[in-house]
Amino acid sequence: MKTVLACLLLASGSGAALAAADWHTDLKAALRKAAAEKKPLLMNFAQSDWSSGSIKLDDEVFHTKEFRDAAAGKFVLLEIDFPEDSSALPAKVRKQNAQLRERYGVTEFPTVFLSDAEGRPYARTGYRPGGAAAFLEHLDSLEANRARRDQAFAAAEQAAGAARAKALEAALRTVPEESVLTTYSDMAADLAKVDPDSKFLAEVRDNRRQARLAATFRPYRQKADYAGLIARIDSLLAKEKPAGEERQRLLTFRLNAEMENRRYPAARATAQAIEAIDPKTPFGRRASASRAAIDQLLKRQSGNARPAPPKPPVTPAPQGSVRPPAKKPAAAASGGKRPGPPKDEPKARGNRAGNAALGGLNDLQLRRNLEMVRRESGIKSGQLDEQHQRWAELDRKLNAARGRLDGAGAGRERVRRQIKNLEDTIKNLQADHDRTHATAEALEEAVAAHERELRRRTELGRLQHEARELQKRLEAVQERVEALKAP
Repeated sequence: MKTVLACLLLASGSGAALAAADWHTDLKAALRKAAAEKKPLLMNFAQSDWSSGSIKLDDEVFHTKEFRDAAAGKFVLLEIDFPEDSSALPAKVRKQNAQLRERYGVTEFPTVFLSDAEGRPYARTGYRPGGAAAFLEHLDSLEANRARRDQAFAAAEQAAGAARAKALEAALRTVPEESVLTTYSDMAADLAKVDPDSKFLAEVRDNRRQARLAATFRPYRQKADYAGLIARIDSLLAKEKPAGEERQRLLTFRLNAEMENRRYPAARATAQAIEAIDPKTPFGRRASASRAAIDQLLKRQSGNARPAPPKPPVTPAPQGSVRPPAKKPAAAASGGKRPGPPKDEPKARGNRAGNAALGGLNDLQLRRNLEMVRRESGIKSGQLDEQHQRWAELDRKLNAARGRLDGAGAGRERVRRQIKNLEDTIKNLQADHDRTHATAEALEEAVAAHERELRRRTELGRLQHEARELQKRLEAVQERVEALKAP
């Protein structure tokens, strides 16, 4: 089955487009051509058969005649691909791509860099709607950043002392942040030498660490494997024994996982552990806000009110990341019935009819469809997060208004109206929250249906392969028997 899928991909997508658009897959060859032709290098870090953004960028831009014709005179093209089934890629290319992903700090797909003939990027972008013409115009605007970079580094060369530190920082801010500590490591080292306490470099290191951790934990979140995610975080805590803000960072990831898994008492204990390290850091302040929100939620639960999950503390995540939706409480407070998704929302396809429809898709279509559904699920999860944050904000305002009521005096009626408005807003938010949860659950079921179909096909392919092997063995035995029967 994997061989068939690889052949389909090569025949209908990546392979044909690479040949037509003269895409390189070897970095050294691409850099030599860029130097010889004095052209910038366009590097496309992609997941050609899995990432919805990569697929759309290929279909709408890179695989079009308009882009191929225009790009031939402007860029040297390099694709660094990370397909789900990488068996079609030569081992040398797979090794190179893994090294380049680390070197350029890529944590999301697609990521597109424009770089000079030395492989130093000066601009970064990704998928953008609008087609080939709009994307080419966007690339032209990014070209201006090369001149800004060169001018900034030239100015830094002429400066000294504190002025040099300021000029180096300004120059490094013109290039993609992922490249500061790698392809521009010499400039970063120079800045660290003249300004050992550079806040800019500290921020870059912090963001890089955050992005790497988010990429490490993303597979668990995509599968809603919160137990596995928490176990992985605890393993890192035990192995690395971080202190200070680094420990708070990992604990914040665990707090997020516990909140998404609705393990509120455990989340409260984790929030307390973060605060105990240092309540004045950004992690400590967010943990304090989360603990207060959890206390409110547990208080509502103890009073038999419908819980409104508070928003976990926000941790930066790369574009395109997908967070599995939280589970909805069993029944609504009024009537015990859960509202279904609105008519314009996607519906679950986990029933027989849905499975039959999935069975009519080829493997590539099925995988693309699964990625699209996951993307929609991630959008709904983001909406739930926004609602959680809004809910906590309204709760704070409502409690503050109730606290002002006793001392309001002549303004008591005005405060009562404020409370009534806040209560109505919370009720409306509750209804929206229920609908969003229902849609998120439907999308989650659709993801599960797609994954079941993919597993079924994989198992079917394995069994068919075994059957063919057994048939071959049977035929060989039969030939041997006939040979023995012959005089």
